[in-house]
Amino acid sequence: MQNPQLNSDHTKLDVASFITHIPRQRDFLIEAMHCIHDAFGCITRNHLAFLANEFQVSKAETFEVAVFYDHFQIDHPQNAIALCMGPACRMAGAEAIYLNLHSQGSKPSEASCLGACNLAPAAMFNNSRFAPFIKLDSEAKGEKKPINLTSQSLTLPVPLSAEQILAALESAELRGFGGAGFPTAAKWRSVIAAEGKPYVVVNADEGEPGAFKDRYCLEQAPEKVLTGALVAASVVGAQAIYFYIRNEYYDLIDKLISVAETLVAFYPGITFHWRRGAGSYVCGEETALLESIEGRPAIPRHKPPYPAQNGLFGMPTLVNNVETFYWVYEVLVNGPQWFADQGLRGEKGVRLYSVSGRVSKPGVFHAPIGITLAELIEDYCGGMAADHTLQAYFPGGASGGVLPASLADIPMSYRALENFGASLGSASVIVLSQHDNVQDVVTQFMKFFSLESCGQCAPCRLGTVEASSLLTQPSLDLRQSNNLAELMEIASICGLGQGAGRLLMTYVKHFFGGK
Repeated sequence: MQNPQLNSDHTKLDVASFITHIPRQRDFLIEAMHCIHDAFGCITRNHLAFLANEFQVSKAETFEVAVFYDHFQIDHPQNAIALCMGPACRMAGAEAIYLNLHSQGSKPSEASCLGACNLAPAAMFNNSRFAPFIKLDSEAKGEKKPINLTSQSLTLPVPLSAEQILAALESAELRGFGGAGFPTAAKWRSVIAAEGKPYVVVNADEGEPGAFKDRYCLEQAPEKVLTGALVAASVVGAQAIYFYIRNEYYDLIDKLISVAETLVAFYPGITFHWRRGAGSYVCGEETALLESIEGRPAIPRHKPPYPAQNGLFGMPTLVNNVETFYWVYEVLVNGPQWFADQGLRGEKGVRLYSVSGRVSKPGVFHAPIGITLAELIEDYCGGMAADHTLQAYFPGGASGGVLPASLADIPMSYRALENFGASLGSASVIVLSQHDNVQDVVTQFMKFFSLESCGQCAPCRLGTVEASSLLTQPSLDLRQSNNLAELMEIASICGLGQGAGRLLMTYVKHFFGGK
């Protein structure tokens, strides 16, 4: 890969040759940046100046967009290897591998999570996923993990009216599986009731540390996900579906486009538009994601108005995540009763759990809502890993809070976990054993939150930094930690700061006997 030249005339030739197919519309600005970055490994300031002229925005705006997203390197090419430093990869020896690579003269960058926790330790080499790393004679090298994409014969849902589809989703009590758990049918009805030309957005920017279920859906059943999105578009009256996929999953894009081209024949008048994320955890928040699609920094919007009333390009917008669309398909094919009957302990439904950490078999599992962690580990994960005893767990990733082993028998449901201050969220279950330091993991997560904060609101921007500082003190100030956690949960604009507050609150409550 050549280093880009800073000569302005040369820059014009470089940029022009790589973005000839990109419309000069603001919502394609990030796509243009990707094209340049893919070619040169970075974006120079002259490239940004050229883009500003092409897209009729200020130089400050192109620079602001580029520096907001972690993927874009300014002026200096990115490191060839990005080593995952998420919790599962740390448990699997990522730190030792990082030091080994440095000792050999390599300079890997650190990634917070690559969405490959079941393959830990994992890394990316020039945007291609490699796992596992194997240590041989103090050396570390990567073996490419082939992507397993199955193309199954698709059974399309029988013809149903929009009202019949909504009634089925309501009967199943299907919720969104991106984190908030909002009733799916109610969300769709809000879009239908709004005025204006609606859009559907598929949120495939799975960025929660410990989450990899959406990638599983896209690898194993892309037809189901895309059919679910097409059904949603037909119900709410949308003609355009925007599919926003995280950068680390972009290797799947050709397969997804191919599947979509087949499926749209059954849904005439609906088209897919593809957008590539650039590395921002806050894009998991639906309004931040909409800002990114529109070519801006992913700063969450104030609510109300909600996306259902004023979303993408100011129009009513339905935003659901990958797993939600996957289950929409399953509910319509198998029936709402089939879905609802799988729940346990008074709960309805089944969902996907991403399980990583100190278990014998990490992976993605179809399991009932209401299952306990103890059951999930024993019945699905082959028990704890050898010589490991459960100490603590995160039921919903970093933002879902942390619970002790003594609570391994409570139902993993929204209602039950809320009684203990935790959240099921995206069901990204991270299991810790006696060999792990809970405070170290919580501290790493808090630092992750502080780095990923968009900086818009003080409770998140300042609170995550203060929480990180408190967690590194020899003695944790419980009163100050509780007050700070409560402030972040109540006053943060979006789920990032709220989740950080929940993490701190549950840690103090369950591991220090706080309130």
